[in-house]
Amino acid sequence: MTTVETDPVGDWSYLHTRETGVADSPTAGARTTRGRIVLEDYSQGRPSLLDTGDSRTVVSGYGTSTAQQPQLLGAAQSLPGTRIDSSRTYQTATAASGRFAALARPYDSDDVVETRVVDLDSGRTVFTTTETVRALWGTTAWVMSGNATVVPVNLLTGQRG
Repeated sequence: MTTVETDPVGDWSYLHTRETGVADSPTAGARTTRGRIVLEDYSQGRPSLLDTGDSRTVVSGYGTSTAQQPQLLGAAQSLPGTRIDSSRTYQTATAASGRFAALARPYDSDDVVETRVVDLDSGRTVFTTTETVRALWGTTAWVMSGNATVVPVNLLTGQRG
């Protein structure tokens, strides 16, 4: 579990992780500090945290500044992490699961947003859409359809199903 918590003494915010267990009753392990969050870098006041389910976390702001670009934190890595795709500017990360993260680019002049699903292991874009990716699970992206619902899309083939 990844959290942003404020230190009451210094009034600074830090990124923390805790191992969680679900056998018998839910448990939370010891807290590990992953680095200080500079809140001035995030226009919304806090970064978006998307755990991938394999001990990695995508940390993203909402904006186009360098500090707000989507970063990947490995299991034992501290902030700032590794920028996921430095060849493009993104607005935010919208979803992450396993080896994939959905990164939304800023709106263009026609109010269209491009979302790229990036393979976190290879850095390669595996799927691109002008629809919003709401969730990822395995090799399936759940994208918004025109009628306020989501439809599944296979990331490897692009086929809707």
